[in-house]
Amino acid sequence: MRKLAAVGIAAVTMLTLGGAAGAATPAKKPPVKLSGDVTNKGIGAAVDGAADMAADDFFFKKTFIKSPAGQTVSVTITNEGSTQHTFTIDAQDIDEELSSGDTVTVDVEIPASGKPIAGYCRFHKSSGMQFAFFSKSGGKAKSSSDNGGTTQGGYGY
Repeated sequence: MRKLAAVGIAAVTMLTLGGAAGAATPAKKPPVKLSGDVTNKGIGAAVDGAADMAADDFFFKKTFIKSPAGQTVSVTITNEGSTQHTFTIDAQDIDEELSSGDTVTVDVEIPASGKPIAGYCRFHKSSGMQFAFFSKSGGKAKSSSDNGGTTQGGYGY
């Protein structure tokens, strides 16, 4: 009887651990490369020229947004985090600051060339808070930022 109980406990333990391990979904491979650390929180798509993103502590969700080349995407960003973030795309002179709970909508132009476009949070880029818009997988999205996420405007998080 003790042998049977020990086998039963071992089986339950293996199923529980196996189930927990099996429930974990591996992160998808990024569709485009970004420089430095990136906290990948998934891939989304612009639908009818619009996309939603969340800025959180310290990532963008969805991190990669797919859209047809040459399209302008109306992107609504909500800061779901507890600290201030930015939605910054140097190549398009976009730099929106969002306090916790704020929402902003900006137009992002997807290059007709099909090259991906990179963006980031000015305050937390070095923590992996980056994103990209792309029309096809492959390639590298470049940011013209060289500050590596250093703080600007007196905010040091």
